[in-house]
Amino acid sequence: MRLSIVQHLLLEYLTVMLKSTDLLKLQTVSTPKTTTKLVLGENEDNEVEEEEKEAAKQAEASEGPRREDRLEVLVETLLEAGIVSMLHTREGVKAALAVLWICPPKDRKTLLKSLKTCIVSTAENEHGHIFLMGLLDAVDDTKLLAKTVIKELLDDLEDVVAHPHARKVILYALAPRDRRHFAPALLDALIAPGDESPFTKKPLAVRALELRAPLVGLMPELLRLAASDEHLIPLFVGNAENPAPLEDRSRIVLLAEILIRSSVYELELSNAMSQFRRTGSKEEDRLSVARDKTAPIFTAADLEELARLREAALRKFVTAVLAGPDFKPVGLKPLSRDSVASAEARRHLQAQRRKRALAIAESEGIKKRKVTVKAFENTEEEEEGAANEACPEPMDTSATSEGGLPVDAPFLERPEGQLLVSRILQSEKKSDSHDFGRLICELVPEQTMQAWLTCNRSCFVLVKLYELGNASICKQLEEVLSKRHDLITVSPLPGAKVLAKHLNLK
Repeated sequence: MRLSIVQHLLLEYLTVMLKSTDLLKLQTVSTPKTTTKLVLGENEDNEVEEEEKEAAKQAEASEGPRREDRLEVLVETLLEAGIVSMLHTREGVKAALAVLWICPPKDRKTLLKSLKTCIVSTAENEHGHIFLMGLLDAVDDTKLLAKTVIKELLDDLEDVVAHPHARKVILYALAPRDRRHFAPALLDALIAPGDESPFTKKPLAVRALELRAPLVGLMPELLRLAASDEHLIPLFVGNAENPAPLEDRSRIVLLAEILIRSSVYELELSNAMSQFRRTGSKEEDRLSVARDKTAPIFTAADLEELARLREAALRKFVTAVLAGPDFKPVGLKPLSRDSVASAEARRHLQAQRRKRALAIAESEGIKKRKVTVKAFENTEEEEEGAANEACPEPMDTSATSEGGLPVDAPFLERPEGQLLVSRILQSEKKSDSHDFGRLICELVPEQTMQAWLTCNRSCFVLVKLYELGNASICKQLEEVLSKRHDLITVSPLPGAKVLAKHLNLK
């Protein structure tokens, strides 16, 4: 409790200083004040000098160090002591972010170096991962980020992707401040206050694209991971033999961002500027400077490499997940009024799933790294946990989700499965690029595509595929689906009815 009070007071002081004009004086060299003296006699001159010296001493004794000097000493002290110990509480993270925002580039480099060997443990911490998100948001030196933060994340990439907290750092690098993935209240309270920092020069869109460059290494490694036979199903998709992704559905969200943000359309600066930007008045100035910059972020070789890796990842996803010959929807039993869960009950079930996902990720990570102690220890949380150990909260360990689907349900029958495929197809429709749609038509067998007509969610995937408007894709769909004219026209599924209208079937 005492530490939290100190961190809170530190946060209050740094917040005030962040809004002060004295902040810019950290990088300026103060010059001594000069005074103009009148021409006096020798005795009078000596008397005046003595009076001025005495007045200067009194002023110095009363005023003390200048405000910017006090701030500089505070920052140096915090950097020397290290801020890792601050990152296990919400108040500590807020204070650490405030330190980051008031640090000039030279001090930010020192701050990043102090995190060496602690990046992964910080990312897996409940509060520490937010500080890493702030680093990716505010630090201009992309090479420094690649050598410190990104490098350590890539060294343990499988564990990072599997961990619910650490995964958010990767997700933030791909889609910074995306309010579909990060709570608006969290962004407004913890990230946005640094938008007026005078030491952050690059706009958010430029930062996001630079972090996807092959030179940084993050996006290529993520695409290779998604294209791997060893990792696609166990790490991202899940099945009966690999149930962890079924408990932790946000892994699918990361997979969707990997496949979407690596497209040529998403790598264009103008499109990134329309999606990612900070609040405040300084961001528009940053964007103006970025628009005038002629040097492209990606070279032709960079774009070619990312396109090749993305093609391999998309092809692997279609063949391993969508093109299976045994598509058999399990179906959902109609829910009675008594069985319909309230909003509060659904939130409770989701909280249970998050707890199970976190427990699974931490257990797997400990087995791989043979870690015997946690990276951060919060004594207050430990005491609270010990008090509740006698009567732990019951965990739902059934094989079905709150939607009623068993673990062996087909991927497209799962809500997160339909979400992933629909999002990729929507992105392709916006960019007028149909790589994913063509691969589905090319690699999914005719019998499997016709079997999709027996499930409402997969029917809507076919609708999204048809709505791409590509002549070749539409023609192939008409040829395959018209053979099941009898099934489509009599189907009670809403998705099948929409599909029948598109195909002009009566």
